[in-house]
Amino acid sequence: MRDYGKIFCAFWSAGDIQSLSDQGKILAAYLLTSQHTTLIGCFRAPFGYIQEDLKWSRETVSSAFSELSRNGFATVDEPTGWVLIHKYLHWNPIENPNQGKQAVRIYEQMPESMPLLSALERAFVEYGRFLPDEFLKGLGTVNEPSRNQEQEQEKEQEVPPTPSPAAPGGRRSRRRGNALEAFSPEASRIVGELRPIWRKEDPDGRPIRVDLSLWGQRLDEILKAHPEVTPDMLIEAGRNYTEGERFRYQAPQFFFGVGREGAEAAWVGYVRLLITKRQPAEVPLAS
Repeated sequence: MRDYGKIFCAFWSAGDIQSLSDQGKILAAYLLTSQHTTLIGCFRAPFGYIQEDLKWSRETVSSAFSELSRNGFATVDEPTGWVLIHKYLHWNPIENPNQGKQAVRIYEQMPESMPLLSALERAFVEYGRFLPDEFLKGLGTVNEPSRNQEQEQEKEQEVPPTPSPAAPGGRRSRRRGNALEAFSPEASRIVGELRPIWRKEDPDGRPIRVDLSLWGQRLDEILKAHPEVTPDMLIEAGRNYTEGERFRYQAPQFFFGVGREGAEAAWVGYVRLLITKRQPAEVPLAS
């Protein structure tokens, strides 16, 4: 059991938090600071625990979780009580190799059947600075702990379709076969169009690393959340981005990702420009 939890002052002014109801904000703050929360932001918090701590009914807890799930803050598997705060490691990064080893130990203690395990592994891939290389190889990528998050994003490497045989402790990676098999035909088509033309390196020769699994996931999230955005728009937006001249290029999974610290996601501006050209009126596209 930990002694304290941390919330940044910017938490309360962040757009996705301000859009929540009072109950949503309270539950979000509770999940960040409760005695159940772990170093990796994935933990068991059965509804009964939360009901007792917050003096809420089960219906109130369920409603607040539904709100947090809709805005992408956290997901709960109600039958088992497992909770994942999706960007916990972005806000509370692993600070050194010892914490990285502790994070792996927490992960290894989780049951194989834990419903949110795949989403947690994707969070490790994106935010897992200081995690052991052998562990990340088991997830299908290699992290470089000496670099900060921005550098890691710039240097993501293409993930091979067949991962390393096993992660530490004998747990095998869940990335099997074609990394895009789990995603929609629309996402696969976008990747198929953009992958051959996406920049392989920055102008100074720094490699741009691609995570196909995360890229496909992000595309499906965009298409689901923004029905006004078509696959052709995303293909054209990606093509316009990679054909432009700039000092640094994002890997596609980050270009089609979410904005950092309240900033607009990169793809949004490119798609908005396309829509504006076709419909000069105001374009209410949000990231």
